[in-house]
Amino acid sequence: MAKGGGAIAGAFIASIILSVAIAGGVGYLLIPKFISPACEYEEFDSTAQLLDSDLTWSQVPDTELNITIKKNSRISATFSSSYSIGVSSSLGISGVKYEIALCVENVGNSTVYVKYLDMAGVSSAREICSSFSMHYITGSLSKGTYRVYVAWRSIQDPSGTNYFLFTTPLMDYNRSLTAIEIYS
Repeated sequence: MAKGGGAIAGAFIASIILSVAIAGGVGYLLIPKFISPACEYEEFDSTAQLLDSDLTWSQVPDTELNITIKKNSRISATFSSSYSIGVSSSLGISGVKYEIALCVENVGNSTVYVKYLDMAGVSSAREICSSFSMHYITGSLSKGTYRVYVAWRSIQDPSGTNYFLFTTPLMDYNRSLTAIEIYS
């Protein structure tokens, strides 16, 4: 090999190593920006009924999903549903009151309050139908799988049999749960 050829070969090898290092560094910084965030969506059409006598928190049946996120991500969860409140007795001024919580297990929750109040008192059976949506965003979480679910309870137990209902076979009150990973 001619004098100086070793220097050229060394420069060539050094430029290859430098190119690989730069490409690897740029890839390390930019590739996570192009990876899609985790997203889970479920729809539930089973019957879910809460009586006014159910005063302790319980999970809404068939209303949960799991989402696996990367390190330092947050979870944006949304629950939407139609519902009906059935009142079958004279309530007077007390009415019926329920709480619904959108939960990320071992992280936190967002809670809404649903009530029906009839100041004059109900003298016959009534059914009140409506819909709502609730949203909860966590803080930064460690990499892993998280369970997202909905819980509920009655706040008081007036006379008669009253209920909060998410789905019936006769009415299509589907409920949905969505969880999306948000990069921090």
